Amino acid sequence: KLRKIKIILLKEEFSDFTEDKNSFTIYLNDNFTRFDGIGSKLFIKLMGYNKDVLIKTVNKNIKIVITKGDNYLDLIYSVLSNIDNLYDSYIKNEIR
Repeated sequence: KLRKIKIILLKEEFSDFTEDKNSFTIYLNDNFTRFDGIGSKLFIKLMGYNKDVLIKTVNKNIKIVITKGDNYLDLIYSVLSNIDNLYDSYIKNEIR
């Protein structure tokens, strides 16, 4: 899973990530937030993670904080996959 996580984090919609003993934080950049309505759709997709995933917006950029728990690598991978799939769907619509 860690290898897959690192590969996804290299994609253009992610600007950075940080990790400490309690959490893993993902930063999305302007490539992601340039699409109208994408933040709302992301919020809806990530609502199901309850208290383990916190979404914050700072200057039109999105920061996602994931609390480390028992299966936190699975959780990180799932969140990253959701973000990447959502972004890809907007990119495909933009190209059409």
